[in-house]
Amino acid sequence: AVLEAVVESVPAERGQEMEVRYLLKNEGKNSLEIYKVEYDDREVESDVTTGSIGPGEERELAFKVKTENFEKDSDNIILVVFYTNDPLHPLLHLYIDAIIL
Repeated sequence: AVLEAVVESVPAERGQEMEVRYLLKNEGKNSLEIYKVEYDDREVESDVTTGSIGPGEERELAFKVKTENFEKDSDNIILVVFYTNDPLHPLLHLYIDAIIL
């Protein structure tokens, strides 16, 4: 499985919502099963769910970052973890960079 940025995060003012998008591509020969998605819901909103991605298919993942709890003039890393059946990468880590002006 490969994660690729579609819309990267851009610096935002504190309190302004940030939106980022990624593509999750299944480059394997079998279906990629996403069993669980974990992130801090105080910082991120998303409708990303568990499910299956067929061989050669991709799914767009959208996240909205809530910036009101971040310090002004800070660089924050938000971790999103996908629990999958990928034998080489059972845990896929997505790092969202939230730069607050």
